[in-house]
Amino acid sequence: MSQTISQPGFYRAFEDRYRGSRELIKQRLAQYQPFLDALKHCFADCRALDIGCGRGEWLELLSDQGFQAKGIDLDEGMLVACQERNLDVTHGDALTFLKTCRPNSLHLISAFHVVEHITFEQRQELIALAYQILVPGGLLLMETPNPESLLVSTTEFYLDPTHVKPIPPDLLAFSTEYAGFSRNKILRLQEPQGILQKPQISLVDLVYAVSPDYAVLAQKPNPALADIFDSVFDPEYGITLKALLHRVEQRMQQSEMRVKEIQSEIVQVQQTNNLLHNELRTVYQSRSWRLTRPIREVKHWLSPKWRWFKQGTMAWFTMSPHSRPYRLLRKSVWNAVDYVRARPKLKNRLVNLLEKMPWVRNRLAQLLIRQRATQEGVMYKNTQLSVPAETIFQQLELLKNASVKTGD
Repeated sequence: MSQTISQPGFYRAFEDRYRGSRELIKQRLAQYQPFLDALKHCFADCRALDIGCGRGEWLELLSDQGFQAKGIDLDEGMLVACQERNLDVTHGDALTFLKTCRPNSLHLISAFHVVEHITFEQRQELIALAYQILVPGGLLLMETPNPESLLVSTTEFYLDPTHVKPIPPDLLAFSTEYAGFSRNKILRLQEPQGILQKPQISLVDLVYAVSPDYAVLAQKPNPALADIFDSVFDPEYGITLKALLHRVEQRMQQSEMRVKEIQSEIVQVQQTNNLLHNELRTVYQSRSWRLTRPIREVKHWLSPKWRWFKQGTMAWFTMSPHSRPYRLLRKSVWNAVDYVRARPKLKNRLVNLLEKMPWVRNRLAQLLIRQRATQEGVMYKNTQLSVPAETIFQQLELLKNASVKTGD
């Protein structure tokens, strides 16, 4: 029925490389579980045939769930993997085998990645035979690469040398309607996780995020079972290229609206800027601005000088050690001390008087020590010292200098 490869084992090695591991395939097949559950709910004894059973992942899953499952495949190398797991498989052509099956004898016929390997006429014959063999309410499942995916339709589909041509989803679904199936469902499969929750769809997503596979599930008419299968046929499955394009278009429209809003805001800012500029120009051209220009220039010229004047004035009033009043006062005090020292009686009277005024006595002592330190060449080295600490420091410096001069 389909093309075969002459080299033994080639196709199994090819499938192992590009189709994925058995564990991965079983995870993907789990998405058909709701349809299997509906079949088991409706039929006590479910019989299934898997066309192109390959390595047997689907057969193994069906057997684990109580289906009487049989597989058929043309590739003997692929069947070895099924036989290793004691699965019921046979080597042969699917159409020939279907013609030997009794009508209304199977509940499920599946074909995973088979229909893209055969011609249109063979596909139509397979669907017609499946309709005859299935019991009323039975399901036909056909999975195939999705040509809606740009990556699949331009590259990945042609990786398999036995593929004939891609099949649009609507064409495969219509083929089941034409054969007499009462309803069908297109399931788009294996899209990236979380793509539906992604806030923005990129151009890369248009290539890679469309479901790479799809399946058509068709049901043979059975009005008594319609309500049971409604819950599995109604939901939408997977991602279409059209849906992603719609998301991209919405994002572009939102971006265009935002650009227009920004442009409107820019125009408003420009208008406000022009109004302010006109108002400022009006102020500059006004008579009051011209009349007050000398005052502004004088203020600009006096600004740094005022700072210097203010600092100097504060130093004078606070008697800063480096201010002129302080230096004059210190010199006057020193001259007064020389005058008093030359008169012992006056000195004794002043000493007795200063004993009663400790603050004045200490202050005079500091002034005298500083004056002497200046005369002896001792500089004040630490501006962080308090006045008492500075006095002690100057005394120590004087003692050290006296020791040096005397040679002690």
